Amino acid sequence: MKRKLILKVDHLIIIVIALVLICLIFIYNDVNINESNIQIIFKNELIIEENIEAENRYLIESNDEFNKISIYKNDILINEINIFTDRYISYEILISNNKVKVLKANCINKDCMNMYIDYYHLFPIICVDGLIIKVVDKENGVDIVS
Repeated sequence: MKRKLILKVDHLIIIVIALVLICLIFIYNDVNINESNIQIIFKNELIIEENIEAENRYLIESNDEFNKISIYKNDILINEINIFTDRYISYEILISNNKVKVLKANCINKDCMNMYIDYYHLFPIICVDGLIIKVVDKENGVDIVS
């Protein structure tokens, strides 16, 4: 009697786990990454917003006085922003084929270089130096995944 009850509980747990996985699949399939933008934020300031379908390479680096960052898009300077950094920073970010990856970083632990964003991996890339790369909805700018 007790053994049959344990088997029924096991079956119930398996069914619940299967239902949760099915729900997660439907949630992720509902996200159309092609209708999304990539936001690159440094020290809580939006510095780049780009369509994920774009094919661009960005270089973000600070100047020698650590009070300004320069943003290059495909080796062309597109913006300079007054943001104080406590040391020299440099990031190279590639947006290509609906994928976002940090190619180079001079942060302390370089964990951001092991992360990427694509259709199946929508979680933000977060660097210890204050760089955040995330997927947002094109229409309202709301985070796809928080």
